Amino acid sequence: NKVVEESYGGYFQANLNTDLGSMPFRASAGVRVVNTQVESSGILSGNYVTVENSYTDVLPSVNMVLEPFEDFLIRASAAKVMSRPTLGSLTPGGNFSAFTRVLSFGNPQLDPFRAWSYDVALEWYFNEEALLAFAFFYKDISTFIARRTDQVTFAELGLDPALLIGTPSSPSDTFDVTRNFNGEGGWLRGFEVQYQQPFTFLPGLLGNTGFIGNYTNINSEANYAVAPNPPNLNQLRGLSRHAFNATLYYEDGKFSARAASSYRSKYLTTFPGRDGNNEEGKNQGYFLDASMSYALTDNLRLTVEGVNLLDTYNDQYVNSTNRVSVYHHTGRELLFGVRWSM
Repeated sequence: NKVVEESYGGYFQANLNTDLGSMPFRASAGVRVVNTQVESSGILSGNYVTVENSYTDVLPSVNMVLEPFEDFLIRASAAKVMSRPTLGSLTPGGNFSAFTRVLSFGNPQLDPFRAWSYDVALEWYFNEEALLAFAFFYKDISTFIARRTDQVTFAELGLDPALLIGTPSSPSDTFDVTRNFNGEGGWLRGFEVQYQQPFTFLPGLLGNTGFIGNYTNINSEANYAVAPNPPNLNQLRGLSRHAFNATLYYEDGKFSARAASSYRSKYLTTFPGRDGNNEEGKNQGYFLDASMSYALTDNLRLTVEGVNLLDTYNDQYVNSTNRVSVYHHTGRELLFGVRWSM
């Protein structure tokens, strides 16, 4: 397989820094024009083929910041955005296994991810290194890259029957054939709350502690159907509805310690699912890591780190009935180290 991708771009931007009454106001607005040219080569049905594709995107954006009073910011932005497909997904050829009866193709005609993105945030810097923020975001997705798995007999694939010699498969066997295609679009919306603060107002050793945390709530919907088929709706892959991160730390120059926890609710990994399942995903998981270090000298520091202290399993499921497909135990890790700096 071989993929050559060339992109050419240019942009114009204007900045504004002024006051609205007594409130400082900053803004930037502009447009970026990008042309992408792709040449993909690979083996398809026994032949080495080369496919070309090109597309041009005009990407306007605007960002604004208003400071109604000291240390409090209101941010707003709107932009048209794009993200190109991975190079591996653009090859016309693919991977074939006669033993597992699986075949996957790329697609050199894939469009990039395209969306309009809107964000509004309120940020309050109420003390040194302290922040309380709320952000709302919405994305109107016009195109995205999806994968589809169909059951097709080997004889219908147009591949050389010699590929089956010495394998348990025959031309009449059904293979799972997975292809990339341009999805029909969707939407994403959500909000995030963020709080961080060093607790310097506390007495004694507690004044060396602090906290960093955030919570994110996301809802989404995407149409995974191939046009002009009826809609096939589900959540966007890889996005949890609820997620949070929280870190409690201690720092005094010589000794430092922190405990970091995180949580993700269940999320989709594959849709439609393979082997006749309607979906595949990963169930919720809690994680806790911790680390400590102590400086013996200005150059020598001892460290200890604990990973996956809650002994969380890798819990994956198939089908909306939540049948177990992977329940993988990796265990806890405890790492000791010595760090020397010049």
